[in-house]
Amino acid sequence: MNFFNTMRVGTRLALGFGILLAAMLAISVLSLYELNLIGEKVDDLANNRLVKVQKFNELKGNFQTIARVVRTVALIDDPQRAKVEADKIPPLRERNSKLLAELEPVIVLPRGVELLKIIQQTRPGYNQIMDEAIKLGLTGDLNDAQRATDLLLGEVARQQDILFRAVDESLAMQMELATAGAKQTEETVAFAQRVILILLALSAVIGSLIAVAIARGLTRALGAEPDEVSQAVNCVADGDLTQELQLRTGDQGSVMAAVKRMQEALRRTVSTVRQGSDSVATASAQIAQGNQDLSARTESQASALEQTAASMEQLGSTVKQNADNARQA
Repeated sequence: MNFFNTMRVGTRLALGFGILLAAMLAISVLSLYELNLIGEKVDDLANNRLVKVQKFNELKGNFQTIARVVRTVALIDDPQRAKVEADKIPPLRERNSKLLAELEPVIVLPRGVELLKIIQQTRPGYNQIMDEAIKLGLTGDLNDAQRATDLLLGEVARQQDILFRAVDESLAMQMELATAGAKQTEETVAFAQRVILILLALSAVIGSLIAVAIARGLTRALGAEPDEVSQAVNCVADGDLTQELQLRTGDQGSVMAAVKRMQEALRRTVSTVRQGSDSVATASAQIAQGNQDLSARTESQASALEQTAASMEQLGSTVKQNADNARQA
């Protein structure tokens, strides 16, 4: 803290704002980084996991629809209606082939690849047995219908169990991965929120400490509030040395302390000058009184001299008269 107090005001302010800007920059960088991670996870969730879930759902739905259609064909005794139902199967199979072709390059986990391989390997034999059941159901013969039913309940059911189990497991795995991805995204968001809140709190604390340190340093350097220092300086500048300046305990080096010392020095100087002026005035008065006394004595001596001169003239006249009287005698 002592080192901080020895810094220039501009350096303190630059340091304080620099730390706050650095904290804001760190928060911004972290926010961008976390947002990028969240964006990647959301993109993977939306364009990968959920797409796979949707494709496996559609694949499962198509298999279920085909199975239902085949059962319908095997059970109804109207060949025309059975043909209408059977015609629904080729588009569904074609769609399934397209779905499997789309899934094959994007399924990369070993278990997912294994399940997809089971689906692809089971599907041709399953379709072949289903076609046999459809063919028997389209004859309209009751015996063929019974044979189709037996086929559906036997080999078709066995193959269907293998196929549907692989599809269900694939769908469950993709759902689990999508759920895990969503959870990771939530955890990333929560982590980013915690870190950003921590950084914000640290920035607020550090900023507050720096602000307090700067304020205390400036106040200590000034020795009072800025307006109080300004008022004291203005009073001294205007020649008012009567104001009593209050210093804080132990304050020896602040601006207010310097103003007080200047005020006291000016008071002493003014007092000294005033005392000198009083001495000069007293001496002047004494000199003037002496001059008056000297003038009075000079006038008195001049009057005495005049009287003396008059007496000497009278004496001279008397002496002359006496001399004249002596000659006449």
